[in-house]
Amino acid sequence: MSALSESQIDAIARRVAERMRAGAAPPAPSLGDSVRESLARGGALPMGVFRTIDECVAAAQSAFSAFSKLGLEKRKVIIASIRESMMAHAISLAREAREETGQQLTPHQRIGLYIQKLFCQ
Repeated sequence: MSALSESQIDAIARRVAERMRAGAAPPAPSLGDSVRESLARGGALPMGVFRTIDECVAAAQSAFSAFSKLGLEKRKVIIASIRESMMAHAISLAREAREETGQQLTPHQRIGLYIQKLFCQ
């Protein structure tokens, strides 16, 4: 990822200041339909989705502890597998992230995903 230029930083700062002056709250993250429906039913949440931040932090601490106890070679295998899976599913992951956060893909992200689709599958 390339660094932001001074003009880009200035533009971001101006937009944030304008929103703060107007009293606008930051946009709330949106949940995917399946998560929203599960929450409404009081049902089980998908793996990695938690009802509270405390549950999320506890799960992350537990996972980090278990991962840290593995040997370096095993961790390399796990990370390589995660990387391979994410590359294979990059387009769907980007779409899901956009849907969950409400953020649009930047032109650079769209180009990167297109190149990946052409050459990495």
